[in-house]
Amino acid sequence: MRFHVLDRRNVRRGEKLLVRMRVSKAGWSVEELLTVYRWAGFTVREGAKHVVVQHPDFPWLVATVTRASPLPTGYILALLELVSRVEEGRKGAP
Repeated sequence: MRFHVLDRRNVRRGEKLLVRMRVSKAGWSVEELLTVYRWAGFTVREGAKHVVVQHPDFPWLVATVTRASPLPTGYILALLELVSRVEEGRKGAP
């Protein structure tokens, strides 16, 4: 089992990708999706056939990602929903 940590040089890239994904949900690769998840603070755990992402501050926010590329749009919609929940949770934090 491998865990990935966000590399500092990908912070700006993750933010840019998120903006672009909000506009267009089709044609994204697994690595682009994982870059955005990492940027949003999710940990990434690689399994044999799928990748599992989970947010350490909000452990109930979990998603499974296939390795197929390009990704079906449902994976992008799930990412946008989870990132939105993280943003809402951070706004409500003391």
